[in-house]
Amino acid sequence: MDLAFTYVHNDLEFSTPTGIGSRTSSSFGDTLFQPILLGWHGGQWDAAALYGMFIPTGDFDPTNPASVGRGHWTHLIGYGGNWYPDAEKT
Repeated sequence: MDLAFTYVHNDLEFSTPTGIGSRTSSSFGDTLFQPILLGWHGGQWDAAALYGMFIPTGDFDPTNPASVGRGHWTHLIGYGGNWYPDAEKT
């Protein structure tokens, strides 16, 4: 299980019809909660799988494209692995 709190700094520049615009935001972002985080280890390999969700705890302003929060719940599904060519896993 994993719980991650993020601190985010967004610095955004964009084109507008009248020139260049910019927005900056710094604050705590959305929280990541991973109730499932599994790992397997073999002689020459490692593998992992996870499920998590982002909880909308960060500041969100729909008129500010540099908002540190996203304003909605979302899911995270991940997997990965490594294969080692030698038995010592170097």
